[in-house]
Amino acid sequence: IEKALGSETSKFFRDYLQLKTRKSFKVVSVANTKELYAAFKAFVEAEFATSEEFIHDIISHVKWYRILLQPEFAHNLVGGKENYIVRDLIRNIFQDIKSEAFKPLVMGLLQEHSTNDLPNAEKAMTLKLALQDIRTYLVRRRILGLTQGENKNIVTLANQICNVISGRKSMIEVLANQFYKLRVPNDKEVRSLLRTLNIYQDRKKYVKLILGKMEERQSKVAVDFRDPKVTIEHIMPRTLTSDWIQSLGLAYEETHDQYLHNIGNLMLTEFNSEMGNKSFSDKKKMLAKSALAYRLDVIDKETWNQSTIENRLDAMTNLFLQTFSLPSELQTSDNWSTHHVSGLIDVSDREAYLNVEGTKPNTMLIDDLVISVNSWQKVFVVFLKHIHDQSAEDFHHLVQTQERIFSRDSVLLKWQNLKKLVTDDPKVSQTYKNLGGKPWNKVETLEADMWFVHINISASRAIKRIQAALSELSHLNKRIKIKLRS
Repeated sequence: IEKALGSETSKFFRDYLQLKTRKSFKVVSVANTKELYAAFKAFVEAEFATSEEFIHDIISHVKWYRILLQPEFAHNLVGGKENYIVRDLIRNIFQDIKSEAFKPLVMGLLQEHSTNDLPNAEKAMTLKLALQDIRTYLVRRRILGLTQGENKNIVTLANQICNVISGRKSMIEVLANQFYKLRVPNDKEVRSLLRTLNIYQDRKKYVKLILGKMEERQSKVAVDFRDPKVTIEHIMPRTLTSDWIQSLGLAYEETHDQYLHNIGNLMLTEFNSEMGNKSFSDKKKMLAKSALAYRLDVIDKETWNQSTIENRLDAMTNLFLQTFSLPSELQTSDNWSTHHVSGLIDVSDREAYLNVEGTKPNTMLIDDLVISVNSWQKVFVVFLKHIHDQSAEDFHHLVQTQERIFSRDSVLLKWQNLKKLVTDDPKVSQTYKNLGGKPWNKVETLEADMWFVHINISASRAIKRIQAALSELSHLNKRIKIKLRS
């Protein structure tokens, strides 16, 4: 094992344990080595009758894990040209995107593929499609800046490995049936974000992969986007010359700020350093010599300005959605399920906020109190009312520290202060309720020192705020749980 995996051996043992138990374990570190070893030892003793059985099983997984680390060792996973595709998908997932969360799952997919009795061609197709689905899932989530929940929860999907390889379920179907924070972003979400996303700045480590695969989709020819000679070109350059200012028109500064790093203004080229901030006409002459298909929707333009960038943005967005495509039934749907959320949320769980979007609360349990709630905003208000009624000192401390713990200095306001905000902006009144759960215009008698709570928050934000308050008031040792509607 050590000869094959070297410095990755400890990670392999952890990922093997995660795959086998369908549970998440902490990343190996000096601090938790004993804890992981104890868990590993207990698993082996419970699962295998002899050490020989265990050794035979774990060694059978080494070659699959080595392929995740070094895809070039995938010599004959599947036959013919398909093997290149599978190997490249593995490289995309683990080297280009660098997903650690999927290592146990993909190791299990490779193991099941090798032992399943289905015809080779059928198994090869399901493996390829599963890896494509994983890449699509990861690229779409990274575009939206989503990573939360993957390390802890993706490993539980190992229960579906046999169904995926046998073709009974697709990988994207499995991924689209998780809770909200693990959702598969639909076309509407992606399209909306790509319109305004400065993808070159905000998602820079994924841009070459994305543009490379989009080029491949368009030209049907593989692009070695990892080659340092292939670089990302800003068609409208980062530094504007007088020619560019004239081309962009009176609103050139606004256009430059808004679209410089947008996908509508980016392309791959083989001679980025030579193009620099040359005029658009000069760039077109150079692009005409390029072997990349991206040039085709640029060199036929007479000028490059806000209008042409926006047109290309639409075209690039469509190409992105085709390259990292979803089945038609998932393109516009809400691709998550509330059925995977436990019926009881324990606020003491640090990651409780990951599981609550898309759910509705029914009952709140604070120690021995049982309180009916019908929204996550009410959950937060009820919590603060409980603190207020139990200890004026603790409530006052939350007021004094709210900017630090809630990242906002106006979560808790007295009416005398809220009244000023409402006068300046009537819409503010819709985002606050008193500790009884009423907006100010439904309160019979408004008093200057009556407390109001900012309630314009999501489910996860409500949980995070409660957790932050409990952390600040650590002496309270409150047990808070929320029952969800079935």
